[in-house]
Amino acid sequence: MTTPAWLKDIEYRRGNFPVLLVEGDDDRRWFEHFLDQYSFEWRSKFAIFPAEGKQRVLSGVKNYHSTDWAGIVDMDEGFSDDIQNRLVNSPRIRTLPRFCLESYFVVPEEIWRVLPDSQKGQITQADWETAILSDVPAWVAHGAMWRVLRRVYQNSRLPEGLDREPVTDRTKILEILQTWHLSLSPDQVMAEYDLDLAAAQRLPLDEQIKTYIHGKKFFHQVVIQKMDRLFHGKGLDDWMDGFQKSRIQPPADLIVLLDWVLGLFP
Repeated sequence: MTTPAWLKDIEYRRGNFPVLLVEGDDDRRWFEHFLDQYSFEWRSKFAIFPAEGKQRVLSGVKNYHSTDWAGIVDMDEGFSDDIQNRLVNSPRIRTLPRFCLESYFVVPEEIWRVLPDSQKGQITQADWETAILSDVPAWVAHGAMWRVLRRVYQNSRLPEGLDREPVTDRTKILEILQTWHLSLSPDQVMAEYDLDLAAAQRLPLDEQIKTYIHGKKFFHQVVIQKMDRLFHGKGLDDWMDGFQKSRIQPPADLIVLLDWVLGLFP
């Protein structure tokens, strides 16, 4: 199996360290931050590199470094069956306990803990939480539709019956296309959306925020915008620098994942 160029580059730059692969450079930045808070000596044991995509993380670990590297991928919409199968067969790959890494910066109570006292003096915690939570119902609905559309698109872009092997019988082709068309039906999409939204709304509020809302979009479009308005911030980089200067221990659900990583690279 020929090693892809992106993986060769990481193999060259890693030196003598084993590698933890993550999806993107923001993921690398924040895993390094959280690990520094939790166990600074990790830097003498392994390196973190972005693979630039979920499929690359899965492929890089499973197909090329199944015994010495590890990988972490976003939870996202819950994954396709294909990715789930890859994870089952890859003990050195784990998913985040939340939708994505930005989901660690969208829970109002958790953000409040890392705000400096000068900003906490400008607003009560209750008013701060209300400001963020007022947008949650709409973003839960967005998360439900996002999951459904991703699932429908993933299942519909290649009709399996026509992709697997040659089909020349016109009646059979029409039958496959009609079945495929049903998966694109607006009525079917809305029915799945209703089910997904109802399932999300049954979750505790903090679980809706952590696992159902599209964390990256919510962070950029709601949290950062409201922090700028309430505390006169200067945009994303300003707040990211502030978060990185905080010395708050990672949340409990992330510590479980960090312990797993540290256990792989003793």
